[in-house]
Amino acid sequence: MSNDILDVLNLQSNNQSLQPKNKKQKLSDNDQKLSGINRELYQLLGENTPPILIKQNKFKDKSLDKVSPWYWSQFNNGSRKDGLRLWHWNKGSKESNANYKFEKYNGNNESNIPNFTQKDYEDFLQDDEDEGEWSYEETLYLFNLVKTYELKWIVIHDRYRDNVRTIEDLKQRFYQICQRILIHQNELNESNLNSNLISNLNFNKAKEIERKEYLNRLLARSPAEIAEEESLLIEAKKFEISAKKTIQERSQLLQLLDTPQANGPIQQYLTSQGLTQLYNSLMTTKVKRRQNEAVPENPLTVLNEKLKQDKLNQQKVIEEKKKPSNPLNSLLSKNLTIKQEEVFGLKTHSEKISPGVYLRSSKLTNFKPNVQNKVVGILGELNIGKKPVMATEKIVNKQDELLRAINNLLELKKQLDKLDAETKINR
Repeated sequence: MSNDILDVLNLQSNNQSLQPKNKKQKLSDNDQKLSGINRELYQLLGENTPPILIKQNKFKDKSLDKVSPWYWSQFNNGSRKDGLRLWHWNKGSKESNANYKFEKYNGNNESNIPNFTQKDYEDFLQDDEDEGEWSYEETLYLFNLVKTYELKWIVIHDRYRDNVRTIEDLKQRFYQICQRILIHQNELNESNLNSNLISNLNFNKAKEIERKEYLNRLLARSPAEIAEEESLLIEAKKFEISAKKTIQERSQLLQLLDTPQANGPIQQYLTSQGLTQLYNSLMTTKVKRRQNEAVPENPLTVLNEKLKQDKLNQQKVIEEKKKPSNPLNSLLSKNLTIKQEEVFGLKTHSEKISPGVYLRSSKLTNFKPNVQNKVVGILGELNIGKKPVMATEKIVNKQDELLRAINNLLELKKQLDKLDAETKINR
């Protein structure tokens, strides 16, 4: 107990001083000082470990592996048939005349392009319509260019010796000849293996020209035309959404007006068992309705409350008669005409009035934000302010009537637009 008190007061006991000091324990791995931090800063941490492990950045260790040599060697390119010799730096090998390792990525479209002879051309490739336009030599020249430049039509048209023909003419001639060759092969083999490929080789020249003209017109649009098209797309989307909404509302309305349809067949209620089942279901629904109905009040309690109210009214009348007569009260009790009320400055308010002083213009009818903006726009067209300058009672009432009339006209316009959209959809 005494030791605990001394510990609280940070005092040392005599017994503790007599005890021999313990030998200095070895520091564990966790208690050792971290590298990369000052001793004073590390002592400030105390028992708390640092939140982030301090990392010493140092240069990358040098690799002990031997550096692989590079050699200037010669190689063959299999895609070239002119015997061209090229040189490149090769890693770790002195071999020359080796095949180029990127040769596998070369395109090989020549095998996919069909070949034909002059006899084939005269037998089944030549057409009466092509006699004046295309010859065998020009068709063969076109196929050689296609093989050389691998179906790159812009390059083929640029390298073509006669630039009178357009890209569409070259494409149409090439795909037409390929289609005829495939049809002839199917006829010889008596099979339909290439039927899908034959149908895909139909090249529509007029459609391609029309597509390019449309693309040119699309790229030549001005910023004003682009903005107009975007606004038209937004309006079309709005009409589409409103049309879907009206169709959904109409279907719901027709579903409500339509006669209810039976959930099950009527034959099940023709037997005695079915009738008892129907009777039990009707009785359960009747009991549920009764439980939901309010409990009727006792007529005696209602009569007593009515008598109490009558007595209170009579007492009020007697007390008012006993009070001294006031000319203002007598004036207010009279049934005045409209002109007399205007003369005396009297007005009876049917609606509930908020306490305190307020502006008459603050009591004008307010609408939803989108409707309010439209109403303000119409008032601007009529050169009328949002709030009257001289807010007398008559002016405020007329302003309120005008706002309500504008709101009704906007609703009518909205319904008319809906009907127009429905008629366009039905057409």
